[in-house]
Amino acid sequence: MGEFQNTFFILFIVVIIGSGLFFGSLTTSNSANDTNLTNNSSNKTNNTTSGVTPMASGILPSVSLTVTSNVNLGVKLPDGLESSYPSVSRVDVSAWELFPGGDDLNLYVRASGNFISGANNIPLSNFKYNGFSNSALAKTSFTTTNTRVKSWPMGSGFIGSVDDTVYGNYYLTVPMGTTGGTYTTTVYYTAILE
Repeated sequence: MGEFQNTFFILFIVVIIGSGLFFGSLTTSNSANDTNLTNNSSNKTNNTTSGVTPMASGILPSVSLTVTSNVNLGVKLPDGLESSYPSVSRVDVSAWELFPGGDDLNLYVRASGNFISGANNIPLSNFKYNGFSNSALAKTSFTTTNTRVKSWPMGSGFIGSVDDTVYGNYYLTVPMGTTGGTYTTTVYYTAILE
């Protein structure tokens, strides 16, 4: 145990922001789409386009997503105890569309995989989240697939809109015996109007 007490971990999370921007017309709601992913690690930005199937039923829908995070989880001993990082991610979302037709703006979260340091890893199941102004959201382990954490109704009038800020809490357990090093993973946030 003494040798593990002197072993420190530096844990980083790269936050990737995904936002959907969808265009439609009176006859179709999914004529084009664009998702921008921003890598906020070390102040580097990578813009990537990936396919998202637009699901919005309204006309001229628009979605905006901004994540502000203090995602350096710092130095941690491999003690097997869960550490909490309250309100570590601030997520600002906004959306609007004409004739929303019952659409919702949904916020999803996922991670790239285990925390990795060379050949060593901390299992992704040890990394959890909750919050996002959703009292029904229990503490949940991150997965590599999108998981909805919050939903806002767009309304049913002429113009539907959402403008909100939510905060996510992170939790991490570093198993006893984990080799010291700098461990990283990537967290993705995606907002979809559907």
